[in-house]
Amino acid sequence: RGTTIGQIGHMIKEGNPALAKDIDGDKLVSSVFWRGQHLVLAVCPVLYHRLAAGGEGKTRLVLNHLCTRWQTSRMPSVCFRCAKIGHIGPSCPFRQDASKARCTRCAAFGHERQACPAQAGPGAVRKCANCLDFNASNPDVRVHRKVDHECTDGACESLAAFARRQWT
Repeated sequence: RGTTIGQIGHMIKEGNPALAKDIDGDKLVSSVFWRGQHLVLAVCPVLYHRLAAGGEGKTRLVLNHLCTRWQTSRMPSVCFRCAKIGHIGPSCPFRQDASKARCTRCAAFGHERQACPAQAGPGAVRKCANCLDFNASNPDVRVHRKVDHECTDGACESLAAFARRQWT
């Protein structure tokens, strides 16, 4: 933790010269975040295809002199600043506009999840901003998406639809 994108790119290039050959070190990694104990990297397509050519889970990636396993993340990232799918807070297009802050727990504008007045509890109201937006933008659809869950819920239909578009 606390390592910059540039430092991780340098570690990949240093520990994996064959994989990172002919790729600019500054372009190896475009974003970094933690999902629990797992480091999640968005790497350049050339590096990804070289890793994938060896087989997922078979090709090892050396980071900071440690041989690590890797796998393709099937769970799309959700921004904790605007609640939209596909990016994270540091790269959020609305990071300078406080009025665009949207809670991933209750879908209300004006606050982020950490400041949610409806904190998780037995009576907490949970609403998915992405499913609400889908239903509002597609009023003619016969079956609307359920909204009684948080944006980060693994059973979210909007997350599943985004993942299908992303990985197929």
